Amino acid sequence: MPVSEEPDLPRQCRLHEAGHAIVAVDLGLTVRSVFCDGAEGACESELSVDSQNESRHWREIHRKFPCLDTVEQIVGTDFGWLASVLGGIAGESLILGRPAQTLRRASDDLGNFYGFLSQLTRDLDVAQANALWLKTFIRAQEKAWDIVPARKRDVEKIADRLAKQTTLSGDEIHQLIS
Repeated sequence: MPVSEEPDLPRQCRLHEAGHAIVAVDLGLTVRSVFCDGAEGACESELSVDSQNESRHWREIHRKFPCLDTVEQIVGTDFGWLASVLGGIAGESLILGRPAQTLRRASDDLGNFYGFLSQLTRDLDVAQANALWLKTFIRAQEKAWDIVPARKRDVEKIADRLAKQTTLSGDEIHQLIS
């Protein structure tokens, strides 16, 4: 039986955070900063959703009239953020060559993704909520997995820079990948 190679976990952490950043950039979100100290496993991407005012509008409507249509509008306005959340998992998967969730950070990301959907769908029928969760996850995952491999060089540039400099500003990321 062949011995499996242990992945380079610090690099995988950096690729994870770079995946968040590149999906966000590709979808037109503002990346404020990316931090990753791979040796410690402490990582964070700070993304700004530019559609927050529109999302806030739909959330107000949803509070008054909780229905599937308003939830779908909110998901639509925040879709870039949702795909960016899954971008970390797509980024870390580059090291293994296939989709995988092997870091604790992936669990945090899935918690954020589904926590967001849970808040929105708590007043919906269970069947409607489940269908929306599945549709949203598949769509966001496909978007993240389309972007990250297509921009693998940019993801690797960000990850390599994070190895030398644990925090990158959004401006530094744009300079690096332009």
